[in-house]
This record gives sequence, C-alpha cells and structure tokens, in this order.
Amino acid sequence: MSEKIRTIITDVTMVGSGIRKGALKRLGIETKCYLADPHINTLRAEKEMTRSQAGIRLAMEEHPEALYVFGNAPTALMELCEGIRKGKANPAGVIAVPVGFVNVKESKYMVKPFTTIPKLIVEGRKGGE
Repeated sequence: MSEKIRTIITDVTMVGSGIRKGALKRLGIETKCYLADPHINTLRAEKEMTRSQAGIRLAMEEHPEALYVFGNAPTALMELCEGIRKGKANPAGVIAVPVGFVNVKESKYMVKPFTTIPKLIVEGRKGGE
C-alpha cells in the first residue's frame, strides 16, 4: 500500500461531487470516476456486467492502491472485493456506503473479511440502520 493517497476512485460521479475540491487540491489528490470512460460499454457487453462494475474494473487496472469510495453502486463494491481476492487491487482504504435494496447489505458484508485494508462501512440498506 502506498504511503500517501494520490487518487480517490468513486463508483458514481455524484460521490466525487461531494468531496471538497479545495482540500483535494491542497493535498495533491485527484478524484476519478470511470463511468464516462469510452471503454465501459465494450467491457460491460463482453463481460455482461453493470456500468459501475466495468468502471471499477478499469479503475483497478490504473489505480489498484487508490482509496475507493462507494455511495451508490453495490455491484461496483462487489467488483472491487473480487479484485482484492484475486490480487488485482490493494486499496489504501474502502468507504462502503452504497444505499438501496438489491445487493446492498451483501456488498458491504463482502468488504468485512479484508482485515488489512482500512475501511468504513455504514451498515444497512439506506445509509445506516
């Protein structure tokens, strides 16, 4: 794991919008969301996955040691967990707060076994129960 976080990867653009730009600039940290990446549609069609899963897969290739923040897409969080298990990512940390009903609790549960990775998990389906 790198000593200093240089990149924060988000599952959706709205999560990145909520991070203070002035603080990021002072710290030399960039935020990235891969949902608009031109390779997304090809990857999701080939692998039969959601756009957010494809975005996280691309992010892991470019930034395997970034801080990953999930606020919307449980499938993206599950994709990161699979990548960690396969040795394709070793994130500086994971913030797991996706909301909703489908796979939300399951995706958060998948993060828990990674004891060497710092994490923040908000339990439940709607940001906490």
